[in-house]
Amino acid sequence: MSNVNVVEGDVQTYPLPDGDYKIFANIPFNRTADIVRKILCASAAPSDAYLIIQKEAAEKFSGRPAETRFSILAKPRFQIQIIRELRRTDFEPVPGVDSVLLHIQKRSLPLVPPADADLFQKMVCYGFAGWNRSLGRTFQPIFSYRQWKFLSQELRFPLSATPSELTFEQWLGLLDCLKRRVPPYKQMRLQIERPGSSFE
Repeated sequence: MSNVNVVEGDVQTYPLPDGDYKIFANIPFNRTADIVRKILCASAAPSDAYLIIQKEAAEKFSGRPAETRFSILAKPRFQIQIIRELRRTDFEPVPGVDSVLLHIQKRSLPLVPPADADLFQKMVCYGFAGWNRSLGRTFQPIFSYRQWKFLSQELRFPLSATPSELTFEQWLGLLDCLKRRVPPYKQMRLQIERPGSSFE
């Protein structure tokens, strides 16, 4: 077929296209995180990626049943969802783990404006650094108790909520308050005390 070009190589070193493209792949489970990271961080990310991956990893990426740092950082630019659960007997040899088909779709417009993307990443990484601690305690140097109580009521989450208990929409609500109600010198603490990082 004239429109097919088969390339033998390592996906980690192979450059992704610059134009409009889609990815369909059954990727090696032991390299799932690195491959998904490359797709999400590409300068020209695919419009769609359909990946057969381990169910546990797919739940982390999609934020189901609970949000993760990875899912919160990805969702401003991508919709990520499990669209089919696969049977182990669909594969030969039969794997020892459950697999799913994960759909990653690039949004036409990001839900967080580019000008706020860095602040959003720092805020999320700061919040998840405490992981099992309540966000109220973690964010004490940033939000006053009065602000946090207002956010809890306005966004409808418990005062003692941990990072994974907030929905993506509630994290967007935190960003809005951070931008409008928190002075710059407090915002800078996100970087000084808990430097942000990319998807992990």
